[in-house]
Amino acid sequence: MEDPAALALGTATWIRAHPEQRAHVRIATTIYPPDSPEAITAAVGTAWQNLAVDYVDLLYLHKWDDAATTTDTLRALDALRRQGLVCALRLSNAR
Repeated sequence: MEDPAALALGTATWIRAHPEQRAHVRIATTIYPPDSPEAITAAVGTAWQNLAVDYVDLLYLHKWDDAATTTDTLRALDALRRQGLVCALRLSNAR
């Protein structure tokens, strides 16, 4: 399996070298619990910086965080979508 950090670096390098192609590339990334609004914001900021992008096409929550408040989690994710930072949201490991 490829190292995620190396893959992000390769993606970031390519995007910086070919910014005119960003509209033709679909980028997805995953965040992991905790899913508090603060943790989601921090994870997204780190991912966007690592990938050298202003938005991602698809953001996965790796799994639902039972310790987080559902309403707060959904509000934080919806805020990202409304701000144009995320085009679509998905949950990858649901029970």
